[in-house]
Amino acid sequence: MPRNPLAITALIGSPRRQNTLHLVEIVEDELKKLGNVQVDYVFLGERNIEFCRGCMQCMARGWEFCPLKDDLADIMASIEKSDGVILASPVYIYHVTAQTKTFLDRLPAFCHRPAFFHKQAMAVSTTGFMGTKPTLKYMGDILGALGCRTVVTVGGQGQDKEGKLPAKLEEKARKAARRFHRNLVKGDAIPPSFASIMQFRIQRLMFTTGEAAKIFPADFEHYSKLKGRRYPVDARIRPCKLAAAWVAEKLAGVFIRFM
Repeated sequence: MPRNPLAITALIGSPRRQNTLHLVEIVEDELKKLGNVQVDYVFLGERNIEFCRGCMQCMARGWEFCPLKDDLADIMASIEKSDGVILASPVYIYHVTAQTKTFLDRLPAFCHRPAFFHKQAMAVSTTGFMGTKPTLKYMGDILGALGCRTVVTVGGQGQDKEGKLPAKLEEKARKAARRFHRNLVKGDAIPPSFASIMQFRIQRLMFTTGEAAKIFPADFEHYSKLKGRRYPVDARIRPCKLAAAWVAEKLAGVFIRFM
C-alpha cells in the first residue's frame, strides 16, 4: 500500500521562479485534489552543487567516496525518502538549464547502480518557442536510467500574450498529474519496462567481468550479488518479456565478449 501522505520531491532547475515552477505548482494542485500528497521543493540554483570533476571515484568505489562535500547528499536523501520525484527545467538552447545539468552530472554512480526502482517520476519543461521534446526526452531518459519505475512527461510553450500559462498547457499538466498520481498509487504493482530490465541485464554483463573488477570494483561487487536475478528488486514481469530479455542478454553477451 502507498504511504499516506504520498511524498514527492520536486527538483526545480530554473534560475527563475516563473513558468516552469508555475507548471509544477499546477501539477501539485491537481495531485492534492486526488489525495493526500506532500510536495517538497528543491531549487537547484539556490543550493550548493559543485561541478563534477570527472574523478570517477563514485563509480569506481562508491557514492560515499565523492570528494565534493556540498548539498548533493541532502538532496539525494530527500529523494530517497520520497515516493516520487519531479524533475523540472525550462529549455535553454534545446537542453536543460546549467543548474539542472550540473545536478545530473553528479549522478553517474546512480546510473551505474540504479537505486530508485520503487519510485515514480515526472519530467516537466517549458519553453519560449521550441526544444521541449528533446529536453523532456533527456530528462526522462535520465530518470529511467536511475531506476524510476515510470516516467510521465509534460511540457510546452510558456507564457501567452497575457503573461499566463496557456490553458491548453495547464490542462496537459493536470492530465499528466493524474497519470502520475495513478502510478504513485499503484507503486510496485506496475511491471518494470523492458528498457529497465535490459539496462539491468546489460550492466550486469558488463560489470561482472574480470576487467570490470579492476576498473569498477563497486559495480563488480554490486552486480555480482545480483547474479541469477530477473531484476534487482521483486517485480511482476510477464514471461514473454522475460524470454525476450533472456534472448537479448545472450546476444549482448556475445557482442561484449568480442569487444
